[in-house]
Amino acid sequence: MSTTTTLVEPPVNLEKKAQVFVVAVDDQVPYTDEEKEALAKTFLLNSKDFIDLQKYLIAGGELPGTGEQFEAEYPRASLDKFFKADPGLYDVMKIVLPRIQQNTTRFRIDTLEPMILLGGKIANFSKFAGDYLKMLSNFINKMTEHPVNSPQYNKEKKGAATVLKALKDHAEKVQAECTKTVNELGAFKVLTGQDASDLKSIQERIHKVIPNEDAKNSVIAGLIADAKRLVEAAREQIDAELEKARENGTVRWYHYVPIVGPIMLGVALWRQGKLNDSLKELNDRYMLAKQKSENEIDQIVAADHQITLLFGEIKGVDDTIANAINAVDKMQKTFGELATCFSAILDNLNNVESDSNVEDIQTILVDYNIDEAAKTWKQVAIYAKVFTETGLARDAAKEAPPIPIEGQ
Repeated sequence: MSTTTTLVEPPVNLEKKAQVFVVAVDDQVPYTDEEKEALAKTFLLNSKDFIDLQKYLIAGGELPGTGEQFEAEYPRASLDKFFKADPGLYDVMKIVLPRIQQNTTRFRIDTLEPMILLGGKIANFSKFAGDYLKMLSNFINKMTEHPVNSPQYNKEKKGAATVLKALKDHAEKVQAECTKTVNELGAFKVLTGQDASDLKSIQERIHKVIPNEDAKNSVIAGLIADAKRLVEAAREQIDAELEKARENGTVRWYHYVPIVGPIMLGVALWRQGKLNDSLKELNDRYMLAKQKSENEIDQIVAADHQITLLFGEIKGVDDTIANAINAVDKMQKTFGELATCFSAILDNLNNVESDSNVEDIQTILVDYNIDEAAKTWKQVAIYAKVFTETGLARDAAKEAPPIPIEGQ
């Protein structure tokens, strides 16, 4: 079975206007190479793209958040020895790293989490739209069974108008939220471009002042190498579990370990016990070496390592954000078209003054295939529910279930 997120492209008019960004499960039809390539370019909430974006945000959120915190974590006195050849570098780092921390934290809280909630609203819209479209179909069919302006006719017409107004209002509301999200994504893309440029510059400047041999032989460099080997040895298992979680639409976890950065897990923390125990031991030694101010070389190697990890995560984020903008922009246009569509049907309904006009209303059912649209919305409601529950990775250290006790 493969799970992916795609745009539902129904075959009839109303449903074409009802394209929705959803998680679609298809275990019957294999994708062609062209389809795979197209899917790879689409921003998916249930994809590696989205996981990588979260990894960058997690790594950025772990940076010092203020200049004071930066100085406490990387004392100037410990780094001055190396920065004599580039005296302005420390102050640049003191400005740029807290700025990135603030940008990533704000984006995660103000945009990313609401973006997942937006998925929930799309799911809710899909759910009640399916029911409402069935009701609308019934109301319009019953209108044709009664003389125009008769009490029963007016009752059915009022019911149809109420349904259409509810659909139109909700579509307009979701459209407005999509527009807001697109604007926020665009602003973050600009900030991220600047952050990536500054990180690259800092990385290049640090590499020029670090004494290579001393850095290679430092305690921290050895610990980092050991940690990398541990993670790489477990990479196949971690990736397999993560892919399984992606396919099954189950919760993803992350664990932030300073020595290796954010690790995404497809299972709760206790399932990776041996790896975590080993990493914890190495990380404790890493943090201790980093905190000892007399180990000046370890201080600068640790600073360089954190920047290198972050720079590794930020690569490709620009494209990911661009794809996100494209996807949410499609949603925004879709719901705008839906609102226009429902408004047009409502106008036609209000213009019915004779039996011949009633025939025009019946034609709406054929043109827009409302019954089929109702089925589509039902499916959308089920699929959209998946990414609202599993889109954001959770902090394994804080939220993972307890280690199971044998025999229980």
